[in-house]
Amino acid sequence: MGRGARHIVPLLLLISAACALQPGSGSPGLDARGYRPALESEGEIYLYLQPFPAEASRLTLSITSIAAVRSDGSLEPLLESPAELVGTGLVSAQKRLASAVVPPGSYGGLSIQIASASVAREQGAIDLLVPLEPVHLAYEFTVARRRASALFLSLGAETMLEVTSRLSPVLSLAEPTRPLASLLGFATAPARNVVSVFNKHSMQVVDV
Repeated sequence: MGRGARHIVPLLLLISAACALQPGSGSPGLDARGYRPALESEGEIYLYLQPFPAEASRLTLSITSIAAVRSDGSLEPLLESPAELVGTGLVSAQKRLASAVVPPGSYGGLSIQIASASVAREQGAIDLLVPLEPVHLAYEFTVARRRASALFLSLGAETMLEVTSRLSPVLSLAEPTRPLASLLGFATAPARNVVSVFNKHSMQVVDV
């Protein structure tokens, strides 16, 4: 297989993952042609889950809601339906976790509700106690009118503890950090008004 052909498969997978939208509750529908209307008075958030640390490969999480927290404390839902995160498939893979059209302005972080968690052990999967209240992740960011904002959610390696039956997730949030221009690639989805910017070396989305 030639060098060009070797890049075709991962590139197609990236385009599929980046452009197959999972709209949030505030996302507009498609018009008669199957196109999304352009943003006018609102902005948009795309939330990507970064690859799990190796220590979390045996962890499975069920998330029922993710919301962006506005500066006044109100919530903007990002997740349309519950998401199950299986560590074995996420150690080396980035995942687009949620997206939604939201009002522009200042935001103070995310609110994430974890419904259940389990960890695979030699004797079988063991259920973990999870926080009853949503996990609040403080991080200030701004959503601009008529623009998309990318956010990147990471799970810390210190989340996994062998001696406990309780899940205490260590989460962090970051905004885009682009690599050198020579490493940038672009995947377009004209019908959905999306251009995903990716790192050609890691094949991970770095901006939208």
